[in-house]
Amino acid sequence: MSAVAVVFYFILLIGPLVFFHELGHFLFAKLFGVKVLRFSLGFGPAIPGLRKRWGETEYQVATFPLGGYVKMLGEDPSEAVAEQDRRRSFQGVALWKRFIIVAAGPAFNLILPVIIFFFAWLSIDKTAPASVGSVLPSTPAHSAGLQPGDRILEVEGIKTPYWRDAVEIIETRPQKPTRFVILRDGRRMTLTITPALHKKMTLLRVIKRVGRIGITLQHTRAQVGVIDQSSPAWKAGLRSGDIVTTVNGDPVTSWHDLRLAVERHAGSALALTLLSRSSPPIAFLDLRELSPRKVTLSPPPGKDTSARAYGIEPASMFVDLVEPDTPAAKAGLEAGDQVLTLDDKPLTSWLHLIERLRTAPKKKHRLTWRTASGKIQAGDILLREVKEKDDFKQERKVYVFGAYNRVDTWEPPDATVPLGRRLSYALVQAPKRTWEFCKIMVVAVAQLLRGNIPSNTIGGPIMLGYVANKAAGQGFETFIFIMALISINLALINLLPIPILDGGHILIFSIEAIRRKPMSLSTRGAMTTVGLLFVVLLMALAFFNDCNRYIFG
Repeated sequence: MSAVAVVFYFILLIGPLVFFHELGHFLFAKLFGVKVLRFSLGFGPAIPGLRKRWGETEYQVATFPLGGYVKMLGEDPSEAVAEQDRRRSFQGVALWKRFIIVAAGPAFNLILPVIIFFFAWLSIDKTAPASVGSVLPSTPAHSAGLQPGDRILEVEGIKTPYWRDAVEIIETRPQKPTRFVILRDGRRMTLTITPALHKKMTLLRVIKRVGRIGITLQHTRAQVGVIDQSSPAWKAGLRSGDIVTTVNGDPVTSWHDLRLAVERHAGSALALTLLSRSSPPIAFLDLRELSPRKVTLSPPPGKDTSARAYGIEPASMFVDLVEPDTPAAKAGLEAGDQVLTLDDKPLTSWLHLIERLRTAPKKKHRLTWRTASGKIQAGDILLREVKEKDDFKQERKVYVFGAYNRVDTWEPPDATVPLGRRLSYALVQAPKRTWEFCKIMVVAVAQLLRGNIPSNTIGGPIMLGYVANKAAGQGFETFIFIMALISINLALINLLPIPILDGGHILIFSIEAIRRKPMSLSTRGAMTTVGLLFVVLLMALAFFNDCNRYIFG
């Protein structure tokens, strides 16, 4: 990776953030009549040709692009100020004005991501409709009668034209009866569904409680699992992973279609057209379409005429691959096995299995499954902890299970979002997303202080340059998104109650407001020294981590 590129993208990333931060201080200083002596992007001497005086303020771009500053008259309490200029000095204005001038910097860093997110949401002119793709068995949606293909029109009286709208409301209502208005075959219907409480582990190792009803946007293709060797399906040559495309000449595109087709022809022989799982699609061409197979299933014995009676089950809980020397392999799980329960609780989907494992990654779990011979087996699963580095060379813990399920899915075409809808959505979502990321970063700091996040994740300028360069390589949208996150991070860091940071000044002003008199210069000097020492040590740690990660690592 070119050092020049890292420096260039670092400046391109940090420059607008520093400008916005200092612009907040500058504008409110001017608004309150404080004399601004210098507005500087960067520290140290000005770059030749990039210094200009307009009016009473000198504007410059300095040599070291690691920050910036706004120098105001009388900013230092010990600074001598002429009597005629006292009213225009920083210390000469009212305390509440000084508070706002200082707080404006971090505030502007929070305004910038709002602007970025607003235009990001405004630019999304197509998104997924609120159309149910799959309904997982033994879930609230399944129990309430929701079906694949249903269009969710309203949730709790709120219109939900798009998938994201429905999901956001559902997640906020765990264990609360919720009214759904759906459209099925041109008819409006009302269902009451109580979302189940679902615990999911976030990237910050915090358990988040959300509501889930057991639906997915993706339609599962009519991909089968076959495990009963005495069944009509096995005897006809069906194997786990095969995809059914027609039943007695009727086309089927999803598992739901397959189940209904079997019910229509219940008790009779089934002529199926299959695509083999052994020839997966490549790029834009599905080679399986070139060699379909045709098989005929005999009628099942007995009165049961469901798909399961024919020996056909959805492939969603069948193991496709087990990596050697992993927890799944050591427990005895093999390709072709059908996973049944985890810790004696039934599973509704492979994603459900993985999420439950990751919610308690250090716990020994009990897994049960049905083997290809039809035998029920059980084994203990203890996820293996692996440390790996992401694209930004940040070390993270990954918990390995080792068994994988692979089911073909498809999604409905995106719906067009009208400009008015995009505008109203962006106005709501931009501040909402900014606030959510603020909460995430506050939690990250708390997790860092508790030791749940290692101190070697702290980074400095080298990390920012590396991240900026990587983000730029992934496209403009990624780069701007990273800029928004760093802006939020910069705001929160500056609000820490540490002298020399904006938060430290706010703390001092708050103490002075309570005491109703200024703090002594000696006390302020001591606090500044302690704050400076803390910041220097933090920067040293960040630089040490950067060197280990990007230079010596």
